[in-house]
Amino acid sequence: MSKVALARTDGKGKKLVLKTTVSVKGLPATANVVGLWRQDTNEIVGHTNVSTDGSFTTEFHMDHFMSADLAVKFCVYSAVNDPIGASDFVGAYETTLAGLFKGKNQEQPVGAGSIVIKTVVLADPNAPKKEKKAPVEQQKKMTKEEKDAAAAAKLKEKAVKAAFKEGGKKGQDLCGMSTFGVHFFLTSMDSMGDDWDLMEQAMQGMNKPVDPEGDDRKGGAADIAKILFCAGDGKLIMHCNVPKEHKAECSALEFLTAVCEPVQGVIIEQNEFFAKAECVADPEKDRFPLKLKDQAIAAGFKFLRARSLILDDDDSDDDINFADDCGVDLNAGGEGDY
Repeated sequence: MSKVALARTDGKGKKLVLKTTVSVKGLPATANVVGLWRQDTNEIVGHTNVSTDGSFTTEFHMDHFMSADLAVKFCVYSAVNDPIGASDFVGAYETTLAGLFKGKNQEQPVGAGSIVIKTVVLADPNAPKKEKKAPVEQQKKMTKEEKDAAAAAKLKEKAVKAAFKEGGKKGQDLCGMSTFGVHFFLTSMDSMGDDWDLMEQAMQGMNKPVDPEGDDRKGGAADIAKILFCAGDGKLIMHCNVPKEHKAECSALEFLTAVCEPVQGVIIEQNEFFAKAECVADPEKDRFPLKLKDQAIAAGFKFLRARSLILDDDDSDDDINFADDCGVDLNAGGEGDY
């Protein structure tokens, strides 16, 4: 094999590395050679070793910037003895780089034999390596069950945000109401139905710490005692929080038990500062979640008044119910909120 440099120092464009396989057939069994003649410089720039076989194959590697019209010439020499001279010229295969690019076997007669040319383009070993792009994963087509699950998850995420936001807004309202000296509240919620996960989000939003230097004032009710009520389709859920600041006045269990008794509510979870309860609806017994909520809130106010934990109606000459816009029921009676 002969490696032949045909690169131009002023070359432009894409550099090509060509491997040309030259097969010679039918020459005399004497001293035979193939030389590569570069016509633009009028010189032989590479040749094979001398072969005494009449048929042989060799390769030429050529580097060149793209120049399709560059003329190349493969010359065949055959001599009785070595060295081989110009007088031993048998014939030539003349072409251009463009002709070599075809890549198919191209045969021409030379003397009593023939020469066959086949060229392939090789990768330039000096070219900068391209980074392999990670294969793009084809998105798996979702089944109906997966689509339904994804849609449900999206709705749940939206509901979680709404519950947290409502809790934060009403927590801010409770903080404002507490400036009047009230620290126990019964708060009606709207966005969570009877979903306990969403009720937890509402409580977290309500108790979220508030940055005193920030613009967002939502939350901040962690030091306020409250019960959150929400009536769903199938039941009423109630979430009580009595922080350590007010535990001496009334525990979470005492507070929640007072609202559960008249509606047969069941306490399902409790700890030092929190308690949960729920009332299951029963339309045949006239037990509807909204009605149960009104009755539970009324019982809660009765309990708080008995403990002197909220202001009596006679203590204020102001007829405005400041809690209306807060979802806070300060004046609930046996017939509901007003």
